[in-house]
Amino acid sequence: MTTSSGGKKPESGSNPLTRKVKKILETQLDDDKELLEAVSALGTFFTDNTLNNRRNLRSDIEQRSLTINRNFLTSFSNVKKEVDVLNERINFIDTRCKTMKDRLQSTRR
Repeated sequence: MTTSSGGKKPESGSNPLTRKVKKILETQLDDDKELLEAVSALGTFFTDNTLNNRRNLRSDIEQRSLTINRNFLTSFSNVKKEVDVLNERINFIDTRCKTMKDRLQSTRR
C-alpha cells in the first residue's frame, strides 16, 4: 500500500506507538495483584480527580512514603535501644561468670 506522498505505509507492527498501544490493550489488569493493591492504596487518599490533585500526586505520595519511613525509623530505634540494653545485661552476666570461674579456679589451687 502507498501513501499520498508516494512512500510505503509502515506496517502496523513496526510502529513503536502501535506496539505500545497493543501491549497496553493486551495487559490483563484483573490478574495483576501489585497493580490492584497500588490502585486500592491510591484510592485511600486520592479521592477527587482535579487538576490540582493530579499535579500534587507525586508530592503527596513522596510525603506519605517519608512519613512511613520516619515511623519505621522511630520503631526501629526503640528496638535498637532494647537490644542495646539486652547486650549490656548479657555482658554483665558474662563478666560475673568469668569472675566466678576465676574464683573457682583459684580455690582449686
